[in-house]
Amino acid sequence: MASSSMAVAGEGVTVAQSALMALNLKAVRLINLPTETVLAPLAYWAFSLRDTAESPNVLVLHNWLLGNAKNDQAAAFNPAT
Repeated sequence: MASSSMAVAGEGVTVAQSALMALNLKAVRLINLPTETVLAPLAYWAFSLRDTAESPNVLVLHNWLLGNAKNDQAAAFNPAT
């Protein structure tokens, strides 16, 4: 089962480009997890059901993804000399 199908079924979170999730967003089957913007060459978003967006497991994953994105951003904009 694709991650987006699992997220719609309430079994997890999917990470994808927003254009790929447009139909699910328009039908309000999934929502973007609220986050701050991190500059990156490719934009990916985390999506889940509204009912599970604040669950402890989703928040742990979301914070981990955001932390890694910030580390990647820092490395990209401040390369070691």
